[in-house]
Amino acid sequence: MVRKLSWAFGVLVGVMLTAMGVTGNLFGAPIFAHLRELHPYLFGLPWPIWFTEGAIASLALAGVVATCRTRSFVAALKVGALSGLIGSSILFVTGMGMTIAFHDAMMKDPGNVHEYELSSPTPPTEEQLSDFIYSDALEGSVTMMFEGPLVGTILAAIGGGGMLLILAFWNRSPTRPVRSSGENAFQRDAGSAPRLAIIP
Repeated sequence: MVRKLSWAFGVLVGVMLTAMGVTGNLFGAPIFAHLRELHPYLFGLPWPIWFTEGAIASLALAGVVATCRTRSFVAALKVGALSGLIGSSILFVTGMGMTIAFHDAMMKDPGNVHEYELSSPTPPTEEQLSDFIYSDALEGSVTMMFEGPLVGTILAAIGGGGMLLILAFWNRSPTRPVRSSGENAFQRDAGSAPRLAIIP
């Protein structure tokens, strides 16, 4: 179960992170210039932020689902860590592949030139900008591979811990429904009058 959930949420996180990289690095490139003119509002939306938040929510949800399925907080932590590792590994492959495939387009992106100028007082040469794009992509991808399992563990702990509290409250609730084969059943607590529990 842990392996199955880890792959499911890991792939989901990887897709979210890849979409974040595509929208953040290519939407400003010349290859989308015509589409940006046709749909300026669509390309002006904060897609990278939304996809990043989607990846974060997916890791927290991984802890929730793992806790529901296994009733184990440790399993939730494992699912979160493995999901973060799988997702960040997918980002490494797709991110470096995107950088190699669309290198020329990214060279013409004003955003990359501006980012380089933040760390250097002089405008970059073509060779310097090329090295900067490759090194930035590699550094970011490798960093994510180390941060992914840690972030996944933390977020899964939050989601799994919250679900454990909900399950504990649900199990202690004296009015929770009684499952039976009939349409309704009576539930009696010690020292209390019978309560009618409606079974859907």
